[in-house]
Amino acid sequence: MAATITGIIPALVTPFDKYGNLVKDSAEKLLEKYVEERADGLYMLGYTGEGRLMSVAERKEWTEVVLGINNGRIPVIVHVGYSNEEEALDLTRHATKAGAFAVSSVPLSNSATLQENVLYFKNLAEASDLPFYIYWNQEIIDNETGKRAAAVKLVETMSQVRNFAGIKYTDSNFYYLERIRKYMPELNLLTGVDTMVQAGALLGADGAIGALQSVTCGHMRVMWDEYKAGNLEKAQKLQIQANNVYEMLDRPDVGVIPGIKVIMEHEGIPGLPKLPTPPLTDPVIIKQLLEVYESNIVNKVTANS
Repeated sequence: MAATITGIIPALVTPFDKYGNLVKDSAEKLLEKYVEERADGLYMLGYTGEGRLMSVAERKEWTEVVLGINNGRIPVIVHVGYSNEEEALDLTRHATKAGAFAVSSVPLSNSATLQENVLYFKNLAEASDLPFYIYWNQEIIDNETGKRAAAVKLVETMSQVRNFAGIKYTDSNFYYLERIRKYMPELNLLTGVDTMVQAGALLGADGAIGALQSVTCGHMRVMWDEYKAGNLEKAQKLQIQANNVYEMLDRPDVGVIPGIKVIMEHEGIPGLPKLPTPPLTDPVIIKQLLEVYESNIVNKVTANS
């Protein structure tokens, strides 16, 4: 199935209040931010969107709010996995009716085999006419070898899924990504390694989905333009600047999601992590994070500025 998104795709945050309730008023500001910063797509309710901590009802509610405000301006992939197949099927049907561009899911579990995962993916895909994307966040094991499924076998087996359109590939083994591209050239491959966007593109990725993009979208959109124009030195510099922010977010005393929520609050988009994830409250660390962010990231620039 042809469904191609290219470029920079922020992983959409889900804002909560201190009681764990959705802050729906932040949705419009988030969407306006990404329209202004030229986001090529959005990926919601994955790891960054904290879908794993949300009830089915919460996920449906946030999906309806986001897709309603978006009104088709940006392609939105809705992640439906993390729980059981029954709930994933319910969320797939809901996302389809709500107006998603595509649906996506992580594999069933760490122990599920290629064959079990393909059956699961096929069932989800058949519940909708939308493009289906694998969220590759762990090994998919071939039960015949006990090892990672060979790329050629993965794509051959997934060809049973009629609307299999792409992979959110959160893995730094770009050799495997390149082999997937070799054996299924039409697949929409989107890396999930925020700190290595150009490396993924060199080996066949069409774009990049990630948490870092949620707060560096405009900056990384310029980086993508420079990369595509062949200005590799400029693109590398912009990636390094974005990585300076990720280095702060990755610190154990910061945390990716709490840190992103602090930056969002700084930009006038309120929202806390979903309980039980604690918010970042240390004023010294917050000051350090925002200093690194402001000294490295310029989200409102254009490729010609």
